[in-house]
Amino acid sequence: MPFLGMSFFWVYFRYQSFFGLLYPFETEGLSLVYPALLALLLVLCAAAVSLGGLLGRVMHESKLFVPLAGVFGSAGVALSFAAAEGLLPPWIAWAALPFVVFAFEVGCLAWALFFCERFSFESVAVMVASFGASLLALSHGLPHLVAVAVPAVVGVTWRFAPPLRACRWEGQGLVALKGGTPCVVLLIAFLMAGSVLRGVVDTVEPGSDSAGLTFRWLLSIVLSGGMLACVVRCAQSRKGVGRGASGEGGASPTQLVERMTFKMWMALSLLFFAAVFGGVLEGTYVFSGNAVVAVRSMFDVLFWVALCGLSHARGVSPVLVFSVFGIPTDVVSWALSYVAIPGISGIWIDGGSVGALDALILLAAFVSLASVVVVLGALLTKRGFPVGFAEGDGGSALPIAHPPRFGTGSLSLTEREVEVVSLFARGYSVKKVASLLFVSASTVQSHMKSAYRKLGVHSRDELIERLSGDGLGRAGFVEGQLRKYAPLEGGGECGGVSCDTMTGR
Repeated sequence: MPFLGMSFFWVYFRYQSFFGLLYPFETEGLSLVYPALLALLLVLCAAAVSLGGLLGRVMHESKLFVPLAGVFGSAGVALSFAAAEGLLPPWIAWAALPFVVFAFEVGCLAWALFFCERFSFESVAVMVASFGASLLALSHGLPHLVAVAVPAVVGVTWRFAPPLRACRWEGQGLVALKGGTPCVVLLIAFLMAGSVLRGVVDTVEPGSDSAGLTFRWLLSIVLSGGMLACVVRCAQSRKGVGRGASGEGGASPTQLVERMTFKMWMALSLLFFAAVFGGVLEGTYVFSGNAVVAVRSMFDVLFWVALCGLSHARGVSPVLVFSVFGIPTDVVSWALSYVAIPGISGIWIDGGSVGALDALILLAAFVSLASVVVVLGALLTKRGFPVGFAEGDGGSALPIAHPPRFGTGSLSLTEREVEVVSLFARGYSVKKVASLLFVSASTVQSHMKSAYRKLGVHSRDELIERLSGDGLGRAGFVEGQLRKYAPLEGGGECGGVSCDTMTGR
């Protein structure tokens, strides 16, 4: 179900296959519907943020909310098509617009919740493979029928996917993301630069409608296949070391996924710059421009992976993360590609200033390159050179903005040691901790011995007192950091130990 649902979900991100079909600019009475759609998406994002965790709780508790939103969205798409074809008056498309927008917003946040709760190499593989499947199975033939089915399939498949776990995204605000967004910043910069070139290619180069689009489609399939192979390889490497340790350098699975994401971003960025400057030298963007657009599509997938990893590692609600970073970035990207850049390009072409388009493209490339220099330069000035989801020494310290040290002169715990001692302090046995973290009992005992030695404690009671006595607080440390590994269930009991007792509340 997640694979099928995401395969249809990615159709939203191909303008020619969805929004461009619904709201063509050349149709009288519908030219302003698409800009209105983008504005309404931003309004809904602001509403989701202001409502706090309400929307997330509704999705957790109501089994029909998401599929019903999808069904109403499909009805709105069908009505919009009828209005675009002249079968119904244009005001019908305007009336159906809120249903289409709401279905997209709910579907996006619902699947974000699903993948953030189950963030792993397997979930990343599903996201990448579903993107490739959408290219292969949904790009040709019956585009109107596919577009009508998209909202409903996205919602219904979410309903029949494995259920969400207990709602555990309370209490963490955007401040928890401090210091954990370099990878996200870089991806946003490249998405914006790619959006500029996408707008130029789709409106200026007449050949891009035939050979260029075919080349873009084939390259997108090749790139998605390469990304999937990279994910599978990293997952296999993880399994090879997972039985004896938490990963290379003691890194957690989340950090390993992030490192993989960063490496794929580096490879794609090299291809991005090569295509941009190749197009400038060649004097045409039919192939080089479409290469940039194909790479930009892969950045969309990586952006999703990065946001899911960020939410999972920091314990921040996916609704909040995607309403602040995810959907608004897509809105700005679409506005650049299909509204702003086509308008600017038309003015320059009519005025005979075609060379100004080259300057615009080079400016976009410069901004993306400058973002790399600024972000990596800022990271190099920090201790340990963190990359994205979590900061720390060599990528192995605590997944919070400023990893604390326990006691004067003592060594800081690795993230895996934090996970082990926190679960143990909550009342779980060594065997239970091992099953929750998918490691052996001997590995848990090894981490416990190391953590006990660093903290200078000899029992569970001393451990609890030490965790709450180093300025961290039981609530912020025991509950907040590891709620993703052991969600509170059963009336607030943590392995037989009262959560209120454990947190000092």
